[in-house]
Amino acid sequence: MAGHRNESLEVPEWGGSVIVRELSGVQRDEFEAKSFRMDPDVTAWIVSQVLIDEHGQRLFSDSDVPALCCLPSVPLRCVYNLAQDISG
Repeated sequence: MAGHRNESLEVPEWGGSVIVRELSGVQRDEFEAKSFRMDPDVTAWIVSQVLIDEHGQRLFSDSDVPALCCLPSVPLRCVYNLAQDISG
């Protein structure tokens, strides 16, 4: 079984680049459920799921979502868009 696809993304607002990992099947299902319910935190939730360090470990936990919601929308949307692209 192949691993998750990762891509680097330059985020000038955050002072450099980040690594974005594609969603797993379970994460994709949860994303679709959140989208259907029109959860207001769906963008921040995606960001919390897909940003990883160089060892493949998530940078944020689910408990970080409220704080991520308070960040400027442009970099969040850039990460969200790439996650959508590489996750199909």
